[in-house]
Amino acid sequence: MTSAQVGSWFLEGLASPGSPTWRTRIDPLPFRIGRRSTEHLTLESGLVSGRHAELFERSGGLWVRDLGSTNGTFRNGSPVVGEEQLEVGDVLVFGDQEFRLVEYAEEGFRTTRVFSSLDIQPWMSHAGELQQQLSRREIEVHLQPIRRLADETIVGYEVLGRGHLGGEAVGPVEMFATASLLGAIPQLCHEYRRAGLAACRDEPAEVALLLNTHPVELEEEADLVEGLAELRREYPSRRLILEIHEAAATDSEDLKRLGGALRELAIDLAFDDFGTGRDRLVALAETAPRLLKFDVAMVRSLDQVSRRRREMVRRLVSMVQELGIATLAEGVETAGELEACRELGFEFGQGYLLGRPARFSPGAWN
Repeated sequence: MTSAQVGSWFLEGLASPGSPTWRTRIDPLPFRIGRRSTEHLTLESGLVSGRHAELFERSGGLWVRDLGSTNGTFRNGSPVVGEEQLEVGDVLVFGDQEFRLVEYAEEGFRTTRVFSSLDIQPWMSHAGELQQQLSRREIEVHLQPIRRLADETIVGYEVLGRGHLGGEAVGPVEMFATASLLGAIPQLCHEYRRAGLAACRDEPAEVALLLNTHPVELEEEADLVEGLAELRREYPSRRLILEIHEAAATDSEDLKRLGGALRELAIDLAFDDFGTGRDRLVALAETAPRLLKFDVAMVRSLDQVSRRRREMVRRLVSMVQELGIATLAEGVETAGELEACRELGFEFGQGYLLGRPARFSPGAWN
């Protein structure tokens, strides 16, 4: 990335929810940001300190330092400690106010200028709000029950990320898109897992929790394992299953190494959204997860498909179970699908018929 060269740099952002989008030139230097009207950039937010942060020049580059603010200054999701040099595209958060450092060749204005939303970059969202939620551990999860198909008893829950941004309820897509702006996807994943465990703190230890992963986490396996070890220390008896999307399970050696680390933590491995490709069957034989979740596309209208299709699913279920891997049918939504899954040998099921995702309360799905 390119370091910021003083003279053509601007902060681009939304001063408050619903306000116009604008850019302001970083001039003069040093350039102070805070809630006071005497600052070069005044931010009217209760989470911004009177004198919050300062941008300044050093060796031809642009730097930032926090001025002892109450709620901190963040650069790309990490708190600014001391002084840090800035780069093109950095996301800066002052309290709960977010901006991106941008460069424009245009000249001729040195004060705030209003732009329409069509002129801004698509990153503009609620990064500051999410940063505050992460720092305060105010992350929301819903849990969806997993049932044993033989008797429909609950054997576990899948932890599903949810949230609120801009005063509206949002799903995991919006949450992860915002987290990506902060470089905070691994942190968001960890907080989702932590919140799920906290929600089920009083459940019997044998009730399993399925904890999802994001592909980004698999690129930093050591950090993922360290976070899981932290949760295991806090919940030594809870049965935990780490869920990996089968599309991300491409390197068998990496999976074997991860599987070994999970075994040391007494955490099982599950593959999600399993398809029918030959390569996937080979990966199963080599990595041997404890649980395999069959994709919803294989379960949808299973009671109405051809005899040949049902036989194919039956054989796949049988092959997987012969490898010592438990089978789970995803997306069970009708009584006919439920009966077909039982008939074809699935051990466990998940779907709206068996319980929708919801904020957890004991006995909610019984």
